[in-house]
Amino acid sequence: MFAPNPLHSNALLSAEVALDSGRIETWKQPDFGAMGLFEALARERERKFFEQVASGEFAALRPEVAAFIARSYRRKGFRPVTVRLVQISREIPPPGEPTAPLRREALGAFDVGETPP
Repeated sequence: MFAPNPLHSNALLSAEVALDSGRIETWKQPDFGAMGLFEALARERERKFFEQVASGEFAALRPEVAAFIARSYRRKGFRPVTVRLVQISREIPPPGEPTAPLRREALGAFDVGETPP
């Protein structure tokens, strides 16, 4: 907020999950802005982790994040085949300027069909 180098964009991690039925499901990281203060504080490390995976700092963990997402769908009875990670971001404009458009950046597609539940 009043940091010497404030963030210049908002970003979230999303995934397109291709199921064996041919259907595509969309997974999104939790919306931390919609959480209450205490829940958001308790889950701050999770938010920071997703931010770092999307930014590239922890890019080596993207296959594991894709496997995590696939497991969450398997628990619901679905059979995911591929998980495509996407970063959705928007520049934060200066006060009084119009909102910038959303940007989508593909972070990789991962075959998850063989991952055990």
